[in-house]
Amino acid sequence: WVQMPAHIDSYKLHKQAVSDGIAFMPGPLFSAPGKYANFFRINCGNAWCPQIDHAIKRLGQLVKNTEYD
Repeated sequence: WVQMPAHIDSYKLHKQAVSDGIAFMPGPLFSAPGKYANFFRINCGNAWCPQIDHAIKRLGQLVKNTEYD
């Protein structure tokens, strides 16, 4: 699980990430009342590789460079 700053919406981040070929699960999918909007879950079942390294770094850039309302 990754907890982001409270103002970041994991659904909006997901939409951006998917357009870059990066997949993760937004936090509210794991909460019946839709809590955890600023959380997301990443799969760690695959062996580390350059593609995963790039995707994690890119995801960090998306979080850092995106303004959310």
